[in-house]
Amino acid sequence: MKFGLILTTITFLFFITNLTASTYYVSEMGNDTNPGTNSEPWASIQFAIDSASAGDTIAILAGTYYERVSFSRSGVAGMPIILRNAPGAAAIIDGTGTGGQDALIEIVNQSFIEIRGLQLTNNIGADAQGILVAGNCQGIIISNNNISQISFTSNPSAEIEPDSNAQPIIILGLDADNAITGLLIEGNNVHDCITGYSEGIAVNGNVDGFEIVNNKVSNMTNIGIDIIGGEGTASANDQARNGLVKDNNVQNCVSPYATAAGIYVDGGADIVIESNLVTQCQWGIEIGCENPTVEASGIVVKNNFIYDNDDAAIAVGGYDFPAVSGKVINTIIRNNTALGNDAIPTGPGEISGQLVITYTENVEIFNNIFYKTNGADLMLFAETGSSGLSLHHNLYYSADPVEFDFMGNSYTTLDAYKSGAMQEDSSKFEDPLLQSISGGVNFHISSSNSPVINAGDPNTMISPGELDGYEDDVRINNDTIDIGADEFGDLLPVTYLKPFSAKLDGGLVELSWHTAEEIGNDRFDVERSPNSIEWETILQVPAKGRSFAYQQYDASPLVGGSYYRLKQIDLDGSTSFSAIRYIVVKDAELAVFPNPAKDYFQINGWTNEINRVKLFDASGRIQKEWKLAKQGHIFDIETSTPGLYFIQLLDGGIVKNFKLFLE
Repeated sequence: MKFGLILTTITFLFFITNLTASTYYVSEMGNDTNPGTNSEPWASIQFAIDSASAGDTIAILAGTYYERVSFSRSGVAGMPIILRNAPGAAAIIDGTGTGGQDALIEIVNQSFIEIRGLQLTNNIGADAQGILVAGNCQGIIISNNNISQISFTSNPSAEIEPDSNAQPIIILGLDADNAITGLLIEGNNVHDCITGYSEGIAVNGNVDGFEIVNNKVSNMTNIGIDIIGGEGTASANDQARNGLVKDNNVQNCVSPYATAAGIYVDGGADIVIESNLVTQCQWGIEIGCENPTVEASGIVVKNNFIYDNDDAAIAVGGYDFPAVSGKVINTIIRNNTALGNDAIPTGPGEISGQLVITYTENVEIFNNIFYKTNGADLMLFAETGSSGLSLHHNLYYSADPVEFDFMGNSYTTLDAYKSGAMQEDSSKFEDPLLQSISGGVNFHISSSNSPVINAGDPNTMISPGELDGYEDDVRINNDTIDIGADEFGDLLPVTYLKPFSAKLDGGLVELSWHTAEEIGNDRFDVERSPNSIEWETILQVPAKGRSFAYQQYDASPLVGGSYYRLKQIDLDGSTSFSAIRYIVVKDAELAVFPNPAKDYFQINGWTNEINRVKLFDASGRIQKEWKLAKQGHIFDIETSTPGLYFIQLLDGGIVKNFKLFLE
C-alpha cells in the first residue's frame, strides 16, 4: 500500500470520528436495513428518530406515512434533533388506521427538538392530538407545518361534551419544578379541526418563555390560540408566562356552545399580543381568568387588527370575580384597530358592543379605534367593580346611534359618557377615514386629514424597535403616535407587499423583502450595525424594476446582537431606510450551506481566510481542494456526482468536518 493512500485513509477515519452532524433520509420505498442515506433511505420515521443523535437531521422524502412517532432522546443546545421534510418534499404523517398514543408527534421530557415543514392530518378520535409537547422540555421549535383534521369526531354536527377534546398543537407544562422554556411555534398553518372544548394552539401550565408567531389558525370549532394558567396542569408554577403572540392570522374560530375567542389569555402572565389579525371569530381577543387560583397579569395587547367578529373585538376581565373566576390586573390595551365587530348580536354572546370590560384592576385602554358598523347601539360595556381602570385617547365611531354602558349607567354620546364616567380624556367620536370599511381588510389610514394622526397619548411608551401593525412602518412618526394600529405615512418610496425582515436560518441571517412596485429604483443596500449607530453595507442588490421577492443572506453574522436595515436608493441618488431589525446570534459555529447542495456550497462562521477546504467522496478519496478561501467564497461542485460527500475545513489550525449531500 502506498504511503499517500495510508494518509488518505487516516484522514477519512478522522472525519468519521469528528462529524458535527448527520442527515438521514426516510422514504415510503425505503428499508430500515439501509444506511439511511438519500440514495438508500430508511422506511420508518420512528426508526430514524430512535437512530438519531444530537445535531442530526431526519429528512422525510415525499409521501404519506401512516405512523405515530415519539421522541425518546434529546438534542443539546446548539445541536438539536431536527425532524423535517426533505427540501421541497410534501411529507405527510397521516393518522388513518394507526393506534397507540393520542398524538401524531409526541415529545415528552425531551429537549432541543425541531419539527419543521411536515403535513399532519387525519387524527380522528377522543383526545386526538397533532403535536404534543409535555413535561420537562427546553428548546422546542415547531415551524412551518401544515396541520389539519385533528378532530375528536368526523361528524361536524356531533354533540359536544366537556370531555370532547382534540388539540392540533398542545403544550403542557406538567413539571412543577422544571418549566418548558425556549419554545417557538412559528409559521404553521393549523386549519379545519373539530376541537370540541379544546383549542387550535394551546400553551398550558408551567411554561416560561415562548413565542407563537406568524401562524395561520383557521376553521376551529373553538378558540384559535390559548395561553392558560390555573387549570391544575402543574402542581405548582401552573401559569404560562413570558410569551409573545405576534403576526398571527386567526380566522373563523367559532364554537357552537360558548363564545370563543380568536386569541385568548386565560390566566397567563406577562404576555405580549401584537400585530395579529383576528377575524370572523366570536370574541376577537379576550384577556380573562377563569380560575381563581391565579391572576392574569402583565398582558399587553397592541397594534392588532380585529374585524368582523361575531361579538366584541376585545373582552377583558374576570367574568365573575371573586365567586367563580379570577381577575385581570396590570394590563395595557393600546393602538388596536377594531372594525365591524359585534357583527351577530343574536349569536351566543348576544349584544356585546365593541369593547367589554368585566372585573379588572389597574387596566389602561388607550389609543384604540373602535368603529361600529352593525345595527345594535351598544359600543362599550363595562361592569361595575373594577378599580384603577383608565380609558383615554381612544377614537369611537359609528354612523348609527351608539350607547356607552359604563358601570351601571348608560350614555348615548361620547361627551355624556366622558362627563358621567370621568373617563376618555382626549378621546374622539369621528370617522377615522380608513381606506376600506366593508368588503375588504384594508385598515390603512386613507387621508392626511384623518383625526387619528398624531392624536394618540403623547406619553405613549413603545418598545425598542416596535413597528405598527399594518405595514411594519415606524410606530411613531412626527413625534406623536397615531390612534389605532396603523401609523400614517409610507416609510419607503418603493411600494412593498412584505417589508424588510431579518431572521436566523441555520447559522445565517436571512434578509428578505417583497416589492409591489418599483419606479425609479436603482438598488438596495443591506446595512448592518453592532450598535444601531455605526452602519456598514454588507450587500448591494440591484433593483428588479418590478414586483419582486428579494431574499439574501448574511453568511457571516456578528456574534451577539446586530441591527439590520434596508437602504433604498433611487436613480436620482435619493435614499430612504426601512425599519430596523434586531437579531441575536449566540454562536459563530461554522456551517455549510445549502445542504443538500446542487452546484455549489458556501461556508459561514469564520472571520478571515480559510486555509484549506477539501471535498472527499464517500470512499475517502479527495475530489476537490481549495486553498486560502476568503469569506463569501462560492465552492463550485457543478460536475460532481450526486451522493454523500465529506468536507474538511482547516481554519487557523482548527479542523472541522461536515457531511454534504449533493442532489
